[in-house]
Amino acid sequence: MPETVRERLCRSEGIPDGGVRVFPVGRFGVGIFRRGERFTALSNRCPHAGARVCEGWITGTVELAAGEQGKQTMVWARDGEILRCPWHGWEFEIESGRTLTDPSRRIKRYDVHVEEGWLYVEL
Repeated sequence: MPETVRERLCRSEGIPDGGVRVFPVGRFGVGIFRRGERFTALSNRCPHAGARVCEGWITGTVELAAGEQGKQTMVWARDGEILRCPWHGWEFEIESGRTLTDPSRRIKRYDVHVEEGWLYVEL
């Protein structure tokens, strides 16, 4: 089994709430996403065509919801929870790395830790 490498990246305040910062570590780089005090680390490689996915858009998505008289309607949902690939628009859950259309396809996710104000990622 390969050895885990632990990289110190930056101070936690170096990533704004709702933002991402990409670091040149690992094979493709790693994007660290922040929502409040929660940090998520994803590989900067789209599983579809190899794009630098973490340089895409942090956004929401359109979902079906129950509307008036039982009819379905489209609503904007999950704002700030979705990463959209800059090449082909594939949408991924930031928290899990899974695509919205095919949950078997995902971006590689890494463990990220905050210790004494510093962010560390395990590769």
